[in-house]
Amino acid sequence: PDEAGSWSRPGRDMGDSYFSPLEGVDSGNAGRLGLAWEFKDFLVRGRTRYGMQSTPVMVDGTLYFSGPWGEAYAVDARTGKQRWMYDTNADGEYARNTCCGVSNRGVAVADGKLFVGSLDGHLFALDLKTGKPLWKVDTFADRHWNYSLNGAPQIAGSVVMIGNGGAEMGARGYVSAYDLKTGKLAWRFWTVPGDPAKGPDETPEVTLARKTWPADSRWDLGLGGDAWNGLAYDPETDTAFLGLGNGGPHPAWLRSKSGKIMD
Repeated sequence: PDEAGSWSRPGRDMGDSYFSPLEGVDSGNAGRLGLAWEFKDFLVRGRTRYGMQSTPVMVDGTLYFSGPWGEAYAVDARTGKQRWMYDTNADGEYARNTCCGVSNRGVAVADGKLFVGSLDGHLFALDLKTGKPLWKVDTFADRHWNYSLNGAPQIAGSVVMIGNGGAEMGARGYVSAYDLKTGKLAWRFWTVPGDPAKGPDETPEVTLARKTWPADSRWDLGLGGDAWNGLAYDPETDTAFLGLGNGGPHPAWLRSKSGKIMD
């Protein structure tokens, strides 16, 4: 961020240092901080209030964050008054695909837009000032797997990256990147090889990774490796870093018919 009071990313800067250059609060007066306001107007579906796991960001005096289903909120940072809310209308059936309940880790801001993912796998670009939807894409490449989307998007240059969850339920991991302006798919990186009987590998990287898997791997189980959160980007080297979750099934000896871990 250019302004000292800006916090437009969960970790504030591209290195996620979580450091603020502001000097108003220090070790001498931090103990005198108190509650200024509380926001409770979250969308409730059915009778269940799910926990909030979103990290807010702040741009020009407005806090932006997501709710458990992937709905987006804009709130006045001084008063807590809601400026706008956008309901992504996530399909409630996708709650059954989550390992640990309905949740969302946050939003990303760039190019005058707010980006947020809904639990049922859609990525939205919203106008930062009004909450008006600008584009929407379906990020799930194959809906026969038990995917859910509960991670935060990550800005990477001219694209926004998003992964998915589902390794515990049966899924094949990948990360997708979409053009900030149009939502057009820029690239997709598969973290686990697919079933070779269903067609050629999507990229040379998948072919390279396949050499490390037993030939009799249970491709029908997806084998996990989902990037459910923790994506990062280094602008100096133009490099994306993907944090991957567990393999599926959890026990490595169940991922191949022979029980082998690697060829």
